[in-house]
Amino acid sequence: MATKEERNFMTVRLALDKPCTNLLQEVLRQYVPEKDIHILLNDPAKKPNIIPFLRKLKKENTLYPQTGVFNGSYADFDLSLLYVLIRNLTGIPNHTTGWGNAPDNLDNSTAANIERIRLLRNKYSHASTSHLTDKELNKERKNIISCIHGIERTLHLNSTQFEDAAEAIFKAAKEREDFGENLTKCQDEIRTIQKRQVEHENHLLKKTEEMQGNILTVYERLDELEKPLEKTTRILQETKFEKSIFRQWQEDDEFFISTKAAENVRKMVETNNLVIVTGHSGSGKSAIIQHIALQYRGRGWIVKPVYSFKEIHETCKSENFEKGSHIFVFNDPIGKESYDEMSYNAWVRYRETLHLLIKRAKLLLTCRSLIVSDKRATGFFEQKLGELGINEQKFVKVDIDDNHCRLTTDEKKSMLKKHLPHEKPTEKELNQICKIHMYFPLLCKLCRSELIQKRNIVDVFKEPANVLETEIKKYKTKDKEVYCGLVCLILSKNDLSLSDLKNNYAFFSKTLKMCELPDYILPSTIIDKLKPLCGFLVKNNGEKYSFYHDFVMEVTTYVCGSDHPEEILDFADVSFLRKRVSVEKRKSNDPFTIVLEHQHIEKLVNRLIKELIGDRFIEVILSPCLRNKHVISCVKNHLNDLSRNGKLESITKPQKTNTENKAFEHDMNDSLYTRLQFVSSMVEISPLFALITFCHDELSEYCLNLLKTNENRLWNKLSAFLMNSFRKRAADFKKKSLFPAICANGNKDFLQMFTDDEIVECKNIKWNNMYPIHIISVFHNYHISDNVIKEDTNLDIFTTDKNAMTPLLLASGNKAQERGCKNERKGKSTDSTSRNKTVERLIVSGAGVNACNRKGQSPLYKACQNGYESTAKLLLDNKAVVNVCDNNGNSPLLAACYNGHESTAKLLLVNGADVNLCNNKGNSPLLLACYNGHESTAKLLLENGADVNLCNQNGDSPLFKACFNGHESTAKLLLENGADVNLCNESGDSPLLIACYNGHESTAKFLLVNRATVNLCNKIGFSPLLLACQNGHENTANLLLVNDADVNLYNEKGDSPLLAACYNGHENTAKLLLVNGADVNLCNKNGKSPLFKACYNGHESIAKLLLFNGADLNLCDKNRIKPLSVACYNGHESTTKLLLVNGADVNLCDKNGISPLWLACYNGHESTTKLLLENGADVNLCNKNGDSPLFNACFNGHESTARLLLVNDAEVNLCNESGKSPLFTACYNGHESTAKLLLVNGADLNLCDKKGISPQQIACQNGHKISFNLA
Repeated sequence: MATKEERNFMTVRLALDKPCTNLLQEVLRQYVPEKDIHILLNDPAKKPNIIPFLRKLKKENTLYPQTGVFNGSYADFDLSLLYVLIRNLTGIPNHTTGWGNAPDNLDNSTAANIERIRLLRNKYSHASTSHLTDKELNKERKNIISCIHGIERTLHLNSTQFEDAAEAIFKAAKEREDFGENLTKCQDEIRTIQKRQVEHENHLLKKTEEMQGNILTVYERLDELEKPLEKTTRILQETKFEKSIFRQWQEDDEFFISTKAAENVRKMVETNNLVIVTGHSGSGKSAIIQHIALQYRGRGWIVKPVYSFKEIHETCKSENFEKGSHIFVFNDPIGKESYDEMSYNAWVRYRETLHLLIKRAKLLLTCRSLIVSDKRATGFFEQKLGELGINEQKFVKVDIDDNHCRLTTDEKKSMLKKHLPHEKPTEKELNQICKIHMYFPLLCKLCRSELIQKRNIVDVFKEPANVLETEIKKYKTKDKEVYCGLVCLILSKNDLSLSDLKNNYAFFSKTLKMCELPDYILPSTIIDKLKPLCGFLVKNNGEKYSFYHDFVMEVTTYVCGSDHPEEILDFADVSFLRKRVSVEKRKSNDPFTIVLEHQHIEKLVNRLIKELIGDRFIEVILSPCLRNKHVISCVKNHLNDLSRNGKLESITKPQKTNTENKAFEHDMNDSLYTRLQFVSSMVEISPLFALITFCHDELSEYCLNLLKTNENRLWNKLSAFLMNSFRKRAADFKKKSLFPAICANGNKDFLQMFTDDEIVECKNIKWNNMYPIHIISVFHNYHISDNVIKEDTNLDIFTTDKNAMTPLLLASGNKAQERGCKNERKGKSTDSTSRNKTVERLIVSGAGVNACNRKGQSPLYKACQNGYESTAKLLLDNKAVVNVCDNNGNSPLLAACYNGHESTAKLLLVNGADVNLCNNKGNSPLLLACYNGHESTAKLLLENGADVNLCNQNGDSPLFKACFNGHESTAKLLLENGADVNLCNESGDSPLLIACYNGHESTAKFLLVNRATVNLCNKIGFSPLLLACQNGHENTANLLLVNDADVNLYNEKGDSPLLAACYNGHENTAKLLLVNGADVNLCNKNGKSPLFKACYNGHESIAKLLLFNGADLNLCDKNRIKPLSVACYNGHESTTKLLLVNGADVNLCDKNGISPLWLACYNGHESTTKLLLENGADVNLCNKNGDSPLFNACFNGHESTARLLLVNDAEVNLCNESGKSPLFTACYNGHESTAKLLLVNGADLNLCDKKGISPQQIACQNGHKISFNLA
C-alpha cells in the first residue's frame, strides 16, 4: 500500500495530467479550431519552426498525415505537444522572459501560466523521487490552481470547469486522508448531538409555534419591501447594449485630453440642462460630451445614449423616468453630413416633450456647424423671447471651433503625444501638423491604428481623405473580404451584425458577387475581417459594428458608391439615396456625394418608383433627384406603365406618416412652418397629396391627367347608377385628399379640377387643425385666396390646436415658401411680396389686424419678431396697435430688438413705440439688443431716448449684458452714452467681472480704460482676477495684473487665483501668477493648498511648477490629507512619482490613519500601488478601523491590486477591528475571483468576524452565489 507522501505525489501528477492538459486543449481550440489547424501547420513561415519539435516528440506523422490534412481531435494531444502548438501557432504574446524560460514571478500573463504548467509537468514526470510532504503538496496545489485560474479567466468561459476539476482532485485526496480520523470524531459528535436534540426537542416545538406567526408577518413585510427594491433595481440596470457603448466610451476616454473647449462645455453642462456642442466634423464634439456623460455616470446619473428624438420621448413617458437623474447623449440629431429635413421634422414632432424634458433632465447634443447655420434649421432649440428669463440658463450652444474654444498649439501637441507616445516627429513636421485644424482630434485617434502608422504622419493630417480613400481602394484589390465587410456596413445603414448577414442571404450573396468573392464565403468570415479594423475604420458595440466616425463613413461610402452605383441603388436604404446620391454636379454638393452617370438614372428611377408607392414615399418626394428634368421624364414613363397595368391608383392610396395628430399642434406658432410639417400633421396621406404639396407640379399634373383619363374610360363602361356612385366617390376624394394639398401648393391650374360649388364645400372641411384659409395664408398663396374667400368666410377663425392662430397671424409671421410653385415662378415673386400680398388680401377682406393668439401675440408682433419690415408697415398702415404686448409683456419693439431687426425697430419708433417698455422680467429693448450684440439697433434706441442704465429684475444692466457676451463695440457705445461702468447686479457681479469670467480680454481692457474697479468683488468674494484664472484666461489675467489686480485676493472660501488656476490645470496662468508674486502655499479655509488641488486632478506639470517655486509637498489640509494622498486616491501615477522623487513621506497618514497606499488600493490603482511599494510603503499599514490595504482592494474587487499586495507580503488573514478579514469583505460584495485568489494564498475560510459570521454565511446573506464550495 502506498504511503501518504507517495499518494501526495500521485495527486499532483493527476492534476497536471487531467485538468491542466484539458485546459491547454481548450486554449488551443479557442485560438485555432481543429478544422483550421492544417492551414497554420502548412504556413511556410511557421512550418520550419514546428517540424523540429514534432520530430523530437515523435508526433510529425500525427499532424502531417499522408492525406496532407490533419482531421483528428485535440483530445488526443498530451501536454508537451499542446505546449509546442500553442507557442508556435496561436500568436499568444511572449511572457517577459520568453518562451522556454522560467517566467518572472510577477508575470501573470497567459503565456507565463502556460510555461509554469509545462515546468511543473516536467518536474513531476522526471522527478528522482516520488514522495511529497503535506506542506509541499499544499504549495504545489496553490501553484497549479493559480495557473489554471489565470489562464481560464482569459478564455471568457461561463464556468470555472478546469479549476473546479483540479480542486476536486486535491479535495478528493484530502478527503481520503481525513476520512479515517474524521469518522471516529463524527461518531462522538453524533451521539452528543442526539443527546442535545432530546433535551431541546420540547423547547423547540413550543418556540416554533410562537415564531410561526412572527415569521409570517416578516415574510409579508419582506414582500412589501422587495417590490420597490426590484423596481429600483430595474431602473438602475443598464441594458447590455448600453454597457457595451459605455465600454467603448471608456476605451476612447483613456486618450481624452482636457482642453479649453472641453472645460467650457463641462461648465455649461453644470449650469444648463440643454447643451448643443457645435463644430466641424472630427473636431472632438462627441468625445467631449461622452467624457462629461461618463463623469455624470460615475456620480450616479442615469446616462442614456439615444439615436432618435422618439427614444427620448418614450423614456420621458415611462414610469421609471426620474426627475434630475437622467442625462441624454445624442449625436447629430438633425443630420450627419448635412441638414436632414426628415430628422429636423422628428425634432419638431417631439419638441413639446423635449422642452418639458430640459426642465427635469440634461440633454447633450452635438451638431456640425454647417448644419446649425443652415437657414432650414431655423428654430432648432432656439430660446424664444418669453420662454425663459435671460438669466435662467437652461439652453446654450457651444461652438468649439470659435476663436475662444478652438484647439491651441499646446493642446494639439498634448493630444498628439497622448495618442502617439512613441512617435517622434521633427520640429518641422510637428509645426506642419499643428497648423492643421480640420479633423485634428479624429486624426490623432486614427493614427493610433497600426494599419495607418506605416504612413507618413504629416500626409495623414494634410490629406486625410486621400489617405483613407487609398487605404479602402487597397482593400478592394488586396483584401476583398475586408472590402466586402465595409460594403455590407454601408448597405446596412451603418449597423451590422453577424445575424444580419445570416438572416439576409440574398443581400449577402449579392454583396459577395459585387466584391468578386466566391459564394461559399461565410458571414462569420466577413465579420471576423472587420475586427482588426476596430479603432481605425470601424468600432463595435457588443455584436454590432458601425463606422468609427462619420468622416470615415463618408469617405468609404463615396469610394464604394462610386465604384458600385447599381448595387447601391438596389440595396441602399432610400434615405441614403436621398442624402448621398445626386444625378448632377452642383456647387452645393459636398465632396463625398455620389454623382450618378447618365446610364444609371433609369436604375435610380426604378427604385424611386418602387418606394413612391410604398410607405417610404416621403423620402422619394424630398429627394433632390426628383427635380431633375431627366429623372422627371423617366418617372413619367413609369407612371404610364402603372396606368396601363391598372396600378396607378396606388399613388392615391393613403399611407401612414407614423405621426400623432397632436404632434404638430404648436408648429404654426413658429416662424417657419414647412411643407414637411404640413404633410406630417396627419396620420395618413397619399403619395399624390405629398407630390402636390411639395410643388412637384409637372409630375402632379401628369398623375392627375392620367387619373382623369382612366376615370373617363371607366365611366364609359359603367351604367348610369354605378357612374353616379363612382362620381360621388371621386368628388369626395378630391375634397378630402387633394384640396388641402392644392391650397398648400398654390397652383391655380389645379383649382380648375373643382367647380365653384365644390370649392364652397371644401372651404369648410378641416385639415387636421386648419381650414383651407389657414393653409393658403401660412404658405402665402395669395393668388388663389380669392377663390376660397367668400362673403361668409370667417377671416378671424382660429386653428383648432391649443396655440390657436388666425389666418392673418400665420401670414404675418411665417417665412415664405422654401420653393416657389408654378405661378410664383412665373412672376419671380419675392419672399416679402408673397407674404405682403397675402396679408393685404386678408385685411382687405376683413381680417382683424389686432386679433391675438392665446399667447397674446398680435400679427404686428409676429412680423416684427422676424424682421418683416414691409409687412409690419402694412399692418401699421392698417391701424395695428404699436405697443400691444404679449402675455409675457413683450412688445413688438422688444421682439424686433432682441433679434436685431434695426429697420423694423426704426419703423416702430417712428410709429410711437415706447422705447423703454420692459417685459414682465424687466428686460428693456436696449438690454436685449445689447445682450445679443446688435450695436446698430442699440444705437438707434439710445438716439430715441432709451435709458442706458435701466436694469432688469436681477439688476443686470445693458452694459453688463453686452460684456457678458463680449460685445466690445456695443459696450463702447453704452459707455459713450453714460453707462455706469461699475454698476453691479443683485449678486454683486460687475461688468468687468463678467467679461473676465468669459475671457473677453478686449472688452475687459476697454472697461479698465474707462475706470472699472479692478478688485471689485461680488457678494461671495470672487474678484475679476480669480474668475479669469479659474477659467484659464491667461491674457485677461495678465491684463488685470498689469492694472494692479491683487494677486492673492481670495473669495469667501479662501480660494485664491493661484489655487483656482491649479485646480483646473491652467499651467500658463499659474506661471503668470507666480511671476507676479502669488503665494505658492496660500491655503483655502479647508487647508487645501494650490499643490493639493493640482495633485488631486493629476496636473503633473503644474505640480512640478509649484514645487520648483517652493510649494510645501507635505502641507496637509484640515483632515491632515496631503497632496500625495489625493494623487494616489485618483491614480495619478506620474504625479505620485514626482512627489516621491521630491521627498514626500510615503507612509504619512491622515487623521483617520489612512495612508497613500490605502487610498490607491481602495480605488484599484495597481500601477500607483506598485510605485508606492517600490518606494517603501508599509503593505500592512491599517487605518484607525484596522482596515488594511489588502482589505480595501478586496472590498472593491480589485483582484490584480490584491495579487500585487500578496506578492509583496500582505497578511492575507489580517482582520480589522470588527474581525472582518479580506476574504470576508470579498465574499460580502460577491467578488468571487478575488475570494479565490485569497484562498489560493492561504486565506482562512473559517475565520469569522466578531459576530461569528463566516465568509460563506455573509456571501449567502447578500445573495452572492459563489461557484466554488466554501465548506
